[in-house]
Amino acid sequence: MISTPPALLKDYHKTACFYFESIAIECLQERNIEAFVTGILNTAFNVVITTDININDIPTYIEKVKRFFERYNVPWRWVIDNRAASPRLEECLEQNGLKYKDTFSSMFLDLEVFEAESWVKKFDIRKVSDLKELKDWSLPIKEGFVYTEESSAMFVKLNAVYLSCDLGRMQHYVVYHDNQPVASATLSLSEDGVRLNNVATCIKFQRQGFASGVIAYALDKAKRAGHKYCFLDSSAKGVGVYSRLGFKQLSTYKNYEFLFNHKKVDIAC
Repeated sequence: MISTPPALLKDYHKTACFYFESIAIECLQERNIEAFVTGILNTAFNVVITTDININDIPTYIEKVKRFFERYNVPWRWVIDNRAASPRLEECLEQNGLKYKDTFSSMFLDLEVFEAESWVKKFDIRKVSDLKELKDWSLPIKEGFVYTEESSAMFVKLNAVYLSCDLGRMQHYVVYHDNQPVASATLSLSEDGVRLNNVATCIKFQRQGFASGVIAYALDKAKRAGHKYCFLDSSAKGVGVYSRLGFKQLSTYKNYEFLFNHKKVDIAC
């Protein structure tokens, strides 16, 4: 079991909700539960996040969440903190069409002790400032996460609003090699900390330091802006990469997906 200060877990949760709210077209907020829908046909973008939820409330929440996402006809996922997981909870989710997909780790970095290595300066890293650069930013993400053309185009559209209104909530970064975009990352900035998302590298340029370079560059910008902590989610494969940059594990989570082909059943957990 990972021992983590409750305040860090709380800030992690807030920064996760801040990020998804920033790209969502609608949010559902109830006590101890928040759901975000983007309209993109990918469970990565339509998510339910819960904290300290009572097992007896799960059937009611599932019904509310199902109705919420059904209005947009999109697949979605429910994120469960492993510390709150139980056989009864998981059985309840599966009885109602949610299938276990994978497990990921939440991680944090104390920016006050972070120092970007000098080798980062060798990369051509740019902060996105216009729609062309935003489309460049989306290319490594589309390839790295294997998104469809439709999903990628809609993701660009959802993020484009921050270029036009300059709210300062989202900062996108792109690494160029021979003037071609090869790696990307995003920082979402809130009062509770910053969150790193959308770290991806084009397949041809993986394992060459481009992702580490853009991460370190973005973290340095966050530190210089006065932020104390950065949070992120990582697959098991990525934990080693982030650990080498100074990130530490907070907790582990399970993703349960609700897809279109699941048979609807009565909610009676």
